[in-house]
Amino acid sequence: SNLQDTLDKLTGKPVLTVSDIAGFASKGGMIEFSLVDNKMKVSINRGPEKQAGLVISAGLLEVAEKVIE
Repeated sequence: SNLQDTLDKLTGKPVLTVSDIAGFASKGGMIEFSLVDNKMKVSINRGPEKQAGLVISAGLLEVAEKVIE
């Protein structure tokens, strides 16, 4: 319930946000892990990554199921 407040407080700060909360990346988190058919899936939101001045590796972007620009 405090997710949006926490993400808002971290906006622009060099903090990598990672969670397994459903919809985390679409809500403003950077990296979301989910288990689908017994396989780990990754979603990445590039907006918060860039605001924080961080760089997610090309290798992780390549295996991501979903990348939000």
